[in-house]
Amino acid sequence: MKHTKGNWSNTGLDIRSQSSLLLATVYKHLESNQSKEEALANAKLIASAPKLLEALKLMYETARLHGLPEFNNSLQLAEEAIKQATE
Repeated sequence: MKHTKGNWSNTGLDIRSQSSLLLATVYKHLESNQSKEEALANAKLIASAPKLLEALKLMYETARLHGLPEFNNSLQLAEEAIKQATE
């Protein structure tokens, strides 16, 4: 694992680790480009990244283990997303 371990959370537009280390800040741009609500939604999505990655890896391995062909397209997308997040 290359990213900061543990759960992340957001306080407003700041994303922090479990130990309160500031990992990132989502900057709100001009109102014509991005609303405050959109900036907050982006911060929440970023903060959820470690849990989303963990869940995606588990679902990917479970689907591969059981050889479920109906998930082939989803498995390919999952594999690409995992690689993007970890390489």
